[in-house]
Amino acid sequence: MRKNILICCLLIVAFGTLRADQIFHQVPDWWSTKHNWDGVTPWSWYMTASPRYFGPNALPVPEISNALVQEKFVLDIAGDAYFGFGDNTRNLYLKLSLPLSLKIAALSLWYVPVEWYKTTTAIRDERYSLQENPQGSGMGDLYVATNMQLVRDKKYFPDAVLNIVLKTASGG
Repeated sequence: MRKNILICCLLIVAFGTLRADQIFHQVPDWWSTKHNWDGVTPWSWYMTASPRYFGPNALPVPEISNALVQEKFVLDIAGDAYFGFGDNTRNLYLKLSLPLSLKIAALSLWYVPVEWYKTTTAIRDERYSLQENPQGSGMGDLYVATNMQLVRDKKYFPDAVLNIVLKTASGG
């Protein structure tokens, strides 16, 4: 136990001696000049954590279903495109539904395996992106959901499903 505490303390001291750009990301010179970076504050603190500044795939909207758990294996493969406001994004989309117990529970997975984006330099600067050329590709996050049927086929109650979703940190 003491050995683990000593190792943790040494790691904290070691990381404490590094500059912010070495810990978080190598900050390019053009970005430092453009955003008046002080060289100490982590660059990520300059970012505004607001949906307005995120791309179209950052906060996915859950599907509206018929309030029934999937009763069969389903694999959806689709593509999405978003064009507007200085941000053009295209991506693939995968969704898998696996029934766990007939009409009671199911497991759902959805994922954006690749997206291609291109923004204007004005949008890049609003988002405080470190990427000088505001176009490229990336991977999305994997979402894992458990779907449980709460109410089904009752005379005086509507069908209802409880969805519990986990967003993994798998994106790039």
